[in-house]
Amino acid sequence: MKLTRSIPALWILATAAHAAPVFTSQTAENEVRILANGKLHCAYVFRGSAKPYVYPLTAPDGVTLNREFPMRNIAGESHDHPHHSSMWFAHEKANGQDTWNIKHGTIETLGTPEVTIENNAVLVKSKARWIGKNGVLLGLESTLLRFGALTGDERFIDFAITLSGDNGPLTLGDAKDGAMGLRLRDEFNFKNPETTASNSEGDDKSSLWSKRAKWVSYETKLEGGYHGVALLNEPTNPLSPPRWHARDYGLLAVNPFGEKAFDPSSTKEGGITVESGKSITFKYRAVLYTGKKGATEVETLFKEFATASDSHK
Repeated sequence: MKLTRSIPALWILATAAHAAPVFTSQTAENEVRILANGKLHCAYVFRGSAKPYVYPLTAPDGVTLNREFPMRNIAGESHDHPHHSSMWFAHEKANGQDTWNIKHGTIETLGTPEVTIENNAVLVKSKARWIGKNGVLLGLESTLLRFGALTGDERFIDFAITLSGDNGPLTLGDAKDGAMGLRLRDEFNFKNPETTASNSEGDDKSSLWSKRAKWVSYETKLEGGYHGVALLNEPTNPLSPPRWHARDYGLLAVNPFGEKAFDPSSTKEGGITVESGKSITFKYRAVLYTGKKGATEVETLFKEFATASDSHK
């Protein structure tokens, strides 16, 4: 008689809970929605605001990691920095125009993004114009986003941003406000004893700001369990390793263009100029995860991203 091994029902349920979801998408008038097993995971909001952004940022267990303001007004939530819209790419000094704080410039999407599915990841291709005062064209942006899962407890958002000078040179100047930014929930504030933050060089919390690093991660306790976000810089990006505009109130941003803005004593001039007809590309990955991760685990995520990014060239 053939013997079969029974599999405990609890083990089956646990395995299903940690399985990577199936990703699909829906395109609406102003956004591309990314669904995980039919539930909203993220959306790329490409129209209806001064710059495109990704919102919400949802962990694998459904917990939202981004601050809701300025997209929604939630009682008791902070309302500072109304230009911090979940996850975005912009810069304070693009030919002297401010697309980050939206003081002078805007980023205007051209048409509707192209959406495809590849290896259970949603790919969104979008083009935009960087516009300054009086409608002056500063440059063009081509963006490729990938939304998917690494494991059942880890989801990723990849950004590949190509900037080109199509109306003369595009200079991204030495400034602190830029460039790939995430605004996380208020619980990620460093004053919260449950919050930890670190980078690839061993710095933590208040010592992260302005430091050069390959990655930075924030973790805190949300709705009963620990959650984290790791932002990874692709190592072949121009001006790597970059400085980080990582703030104690929940702003996690990588800014390769800042130099004297972060360190007034520096003898180097920060920023970069893209000549007319030329382009540069920057690649980043945000990993949204449940549980805690040490530096070794985040370093592994960084190496995996570098390998995967190289294979997509």
